[in-house]
Amino acid sequence: MEIQPATVSHDVCERLTEIASQWWRSASRPRVEAEVQQHWEQLIEQWLDDPGSPLLIRRTGARGSAIEHVAGRSLVPVDNAPANWVLSSALSGNRPSLEGVMDDLKQGRLPIALALKSEERKCATYRGTQRTKMDPPNLNTLGWKVCHIEPVGMRKQGAMAEFPLAELKSHMRRFLSVGNMFLVPKTHAGLGELPEVLEVFKRASLQPGGK
Repeated sequence: MEIQPATVSHDVCERLTEIASQWWRSASRPRVEAEVQQHWEQLIEQWLDDPGSPLLIRRTGARGSAIEHVAGRSLVPVDNAPANWVLSSALSGNRPSLEGVMDDLKQGRLPIALALKSEERKCATYRGTQRTKMDPPNLNTLGWKVCHIEPVGMRKQGAMAEFPLAELKSHMRRFLSVGNMFLVPKTHAGLGELPEVLEVFKRASLQPGGK
């Protein structure tokens, strides 16, 4: 039997789209209140505009280290832990100031990684890691997977310190934007990667009060 190129039939795509629509509408899906989401979006913009606040960049290697950009801005490689913390904070109704968030980052209350390797910890300026018991709660331990609507992966090759600063800011905006995140149960984590699901949430996020 000759193996044919991979395809997904139209009816299957329609069913996946309907499943995504049902999850978007579901009362079981955690949502951030509109006013709280607006606060966080403004906070992220303030963060991006403040030259004294480090940019968190989701990128493997040297997590927690402070890397100086050629323009003088501090960059910190992280995994998905900060997105988990931001979304959990927003879902909890928290409305911190930028000063408060920076203090959380310095004191390790804002996690920059699920866990740090021993060699990373030696060089890390920021050492907060995700724990089972946290305030706000670790969404992973509650059985949720944090998904992004617009992709945030930083796959560009080369020295991060030499990437255009505008590009790094755009990355962090997508990475930490509450409006660019949604939750699915970890038991169905793969749903958050399906193009049909992402398209439904993308269209929904563009509507007034779309979350």
